[in-house]
Amino acid sequence: MTALEPATLYLDGGCGTCRRTGRLLRALDRSRRLRITSFRTDDSFRLSGLASADLEREVHLVRDGRAFRGYEAVFQVALSLVPLWPAVPVLWLLGVSGIGPWLYGRVADGRKVAEDGWQCCASDRAAHACWHL
Repeated sequence: MTALEPATLYLDGGCGTCRRTGRLLRALDRSRRLRITSFRTDDSFRLSGLASADLEREVHLVRDGRAFRGYEAVFQVALSLVPLWPAVPVLWLLGVSGIGPWLYGRVADGRKVAEDGWQCCASDRAAHACWHL
């Protein structure tokens, strides 16, 4: 990866929390260090050997051909975005203590995702808006 090539963050476009998080991260990413996309509409994750079943459970970040998942992906995002650098020491401590991965798992397991991928859009004005991050 060159300095200009962003890492790819795969979020679940069928999850409202994931979409809001993606929009927030995009706003913080002034240097364009991340390419934030939904695995539901962008199947480029397959080039990295990832499966959609894995992406349905956890966020994934692919950088330099290496995939980070779950809490590791969250930590990599913090390393990538300058506004999040103050959080890196705390995130590191949470990671090595096991609290971070446990907490991430609780959040990931508790998020609401439509089984058919479209029901989440019932309150959206346009159904296709559900997948846009």
